[in-house]
Amino acid sequence: MPFRLSVLGLGLSALCALVTCAPESPPGSEMGERPAGEDGGPPSASVPRSGTRLRQRYVQGTDGSRIYLDMPVRDSVWSTKLGRPVFCSYQKRYEVNGHLYCLPIDLQEKPDLWTDMFADNACRQFLFVKTEAAACDPAPLFGVYFLPVAGEECRPVIKLARLKEIPKSMTIYKKSGAACSAEDIGIRSWRFFVPDQELSLADFQEGTEVLE
Repeated sequence: MPFRLSVLGLGLSALCALVTCAPESPPGSEMGERPAGEDGGPPSASVPRSGTRLRQRYVQGTDGSRIYLDMPVRDSVWSTKLGRPVFCSYQKRYEVNGHLYCLPIDLQEKPDLWTDMFADNACRQFLFVKTEAAACDPAPLFGVYFLPVAGEECRPVIKLARLKEIPKSMTIYKKSGAACSAEDIGIRSWRFFVPDQELSLADFQEGTEVLE
């Protein structure tokens, strides 16, 4: 079995990637829109809020929104463009020069980045695998990359891309040192994806962190 690394802040040479499908967003995910009870009563007690001592942090979007950090919300632009629900969240690890972007990240639906397996014989095209994906499951939509910068290991460059699925019959390559050779992984029930179209951070909603 080839080595696989789940991409929760880990990766080869500080490279990490996260991708998303599109599950439903929890109700009341936007500040100022706390859900009332089913009987029209007060908002749910589970909605985050500041207390007398602890203060919430949220992101003020340039579109006028106020969204809690790490909370998924619906991105109406991408949902309309793709014809299916797309959800994003602001996360501190993806801050760029003091600005945050609501990136389409879902930790439940994402495939793994294979740090030693690639889709080309030069071992340069990153490969993602969904090991428990059913044929009818929606394919992941986006890939978010973190490319290391010499001397700035804690401030990698963020790259974004639309993903496309590749045939299970395609040859997969493994990198070992400087060598790149074909590898028979022996499991063809999995689904594989590669970056297709590079995107700009400007394609996603920008915001700035604020302490309540």
